Amino acid sequence: MTEFISVVIPTYRNWTGAYTLAEALGRQVLPAETELDVVIVDDGSGEIPPETVKDLKYVQLLQLEKNIGRAGARNAGSRASKGQYLFFIDCDCLPSDNKFLASHMHALRHNAVGSTGHVLGVGGGFWDKYQRLASLRRQKQHRQGHVWVGSTQNLAVARSAFEQAGEFNASYRHYGFEDREFLIRLSSIGAIAWPLEASVLHNDAVHLTSIVEKMIQAAALSARTFSSHHMKEYRTLGYARIDARLHTWLYLPARLLAPFIKPAARMLDNTLPRLPFFLAYSLVKLITAGAFLYGSTLEQTDNGDEQQARP
Repeated sequence: MTEFISVVIPTYRNWTGAYTLAEALGRQVLPAETELDVVIVDDGSGEIPPETVKDLKYVQLLQLEKNIGRAGARNAGSRASKGQYLFFIDCDCLPSDNKFLASHMHALRHNAVGSTGHVLGVGGGFWDKYQRLASLRRQKQHRQGHVWVGSTQNLAVARSAFEQAGEFNASYRHYGFEDREFLIRLSSIGAIAWPLEASVLHNDAVHLTSIVEKMIQAAALSARTFSSHHMKEYRTLGYARIDARLHTWLYLPARLLAPFIKPAARMLDNTLPRLPFFLAYSLVKLITAGAFLYGSTLEQTDNGDEQQARP
């Protein structure tokens, strides 16, 4: 009996990335008696998809009328999919080789309910090395028993377990933590594997300025929700140490540093390639931590607009 492997790709105004990923998935070497089903979820962009996407016979195109956020888009894609096995990959990523799907499938067919793996950089420059170190750190945490540290950039799950866990929490509409929150629930059902062969390449230009914006938004919105339900895991991830909601004495330093964070990120973006790696690495960690700390002092509207600092 043929089983479907469904890959859900959420996208918002990145048709090139979605097509490139879908086309690469079509070259995967699938396990015996399986068939590929790719669902591209347009999260309310209002754009007309290019013909190249429509021409891929194994691709379903799901266009949402309004933007519902990452978690909701993945849920919508999973409901439209055919597969007994669900894969979630971001549209700016690519499988590292043509056995990516098969490697995750091997884990799911051998007692794991979920499977995550490395998210690696490309190009050999600073951000390539930075992302590889970050992924190795997450792999180490996984081996230590923190099996929920993976990412929806690279996630496979049995449909039955996905439904039993309750899908992604759609209240996470903004950047950060929705993947860890789901994996915490999934880990209560069964084992989550980390096959070394199942890696993705983050095939997109990385800029410190955009990371800073994401850290501010994550701290102000998603981190508040996540920490209120999963404080132990929040501390394990290290964010609790730089959250002014938990350490009120950090509020004043955060506000004093706030005007300098974004200009520092812009300046460092231009100089990173010329700096020794570990100096650049340390400066990036410092600036992103400062951005998260600053974000934890903010109240934001649900659309992510910054409001006044908390009293």
